[in-house]
Amino acid sequence: MSRLRVATIVFFVGMAAVGVTACSSNSSSPTTTASATATKATFCGDNTTLDKGSANADSASAFLAYLKANQTLLNNLANNIPNDSIKAQATALINAAKNAVATNNASAFGGSNAALAADGAAVDTYCGVSGDGTPLPADFGAGKGSSFCADEAALSAGLENAATPADAVTFLMANVAKINDFAANIPTAVQSDAQTLVTAARAAIAQNDGTQVETNAVSNAANNVDLYCGVNH
Repeated sequence: MSRLRVATIVFFVGMAAVGVTACSSNSSSPTTTASATATKATFCGDNTTLDKGSANADSASAFLAYLKANQTLLNNLANNIPNDSIKAQATALINAAKNAVATNNASAFGGSNAALAADGAAVDTYCGVSGDGTPLPADFGAGKGSSFCADEAALSAGLENAATPADAVTFLMANVAKINDFAANIPTAVQSDAQTLVTAARAAIAQNDGTQVETNAVSNAANNVDLYCGVNH
């Protein structure tokens, strides 16, 4: 399910990676296994439909309107939660969505709710899609554990905590060494996107202008690097 992400600083921003994989049924019964597979397929199909349908909701009120118009789909999702590794996260997410409809308040889906955002990312990762319902790339998580991704995570966290463009510049100036290390270890798979981030960071420092890391191009590049590092939004 989509998570509304409202942030002033988008460069390198991402939630911590959520490593969620499907669990097979413990039963040896072919019928049980087939049923579990069918449930996951139905659940993930509904989740992807909700992701795609709500992808353009840019506020809590817009997301609430979408939920109200698609309660049947939301109920179908709730009725097909797989009884495996994703059950707790899916239940929390669906309960929050139903509560939003009941109370006419979807503020819980704003960018400040880290726990709910993590639940949404876990469900999407389980279903093999990103927050907008598009399939995860083949190299999703390929860089997890690398020094490059460790630098990316540290820079992400720092900029996510920057309340203003000026705060972002202050953080970047204090972490030039980490930016340089990030630049020195760029994998071929994300060469272009990572270089876009480095160029923007250095421009922000040189020009004392944090808006250099707030562009759509930077946001898209950051998302692609996040996916390579196993971070789903």
